[in-house]
Amino acid sequence: MKVHLTPSELYQAANVGCMRQCTNLRDGRKHRHGADASVGWSLNIEGACGEAAVAKALGIYWSGSLGDFKAKDVGAHQVRTTHYPDGSLILHKSDLNEDVFLLVTGLAPEYEIKGWIQGFEGKHLKHWRTDTGRPAFFVPQEALYPMAEFKKC
Repeated sequence: MKVHLTPSELYQAANVGCMRQCTNLRDGRKHRHGADASVGWSLNIEGACGEAAVAKALGIYWSGSLGDFKAKDVGAHQVRTTHYPDGSLILHKSDLNEDVFLLVTGLAPEYEIKGWIQGFEGKHLKHWRTDTGRPAFFVPQEALYPMAEFKKC
């Protein structure tokens, strides 16, 4: 499912990402899963844009949460964004098993929602990797359910 963010949608999402990064810097927070500090801006801005793309595609209001770290990203769902077209959906041990995770690929303003999976389904040892500097479950796109099978909650 391809999504194009308009300039105004992109501006809103990028501002949310900037605000997230600024508050992280202000509060001295480091990335909780070991990402290098040099990519904090891009992770936050592209991540927020991925969330905005999912909200647009699903017709769900996106609040762009800033301070509630337990809040879902879009509606009842979690969003993971990567600029790699063939990138994996990354899950961490601390991610909730009952949450639904959607994978978004692309760079502003063009995104594609590749599919979805429930947390417990993606947390298989076959997906566990430690060679990336960020130990996590890297769920390949072929293991995701297609968006045609997605139902909004």
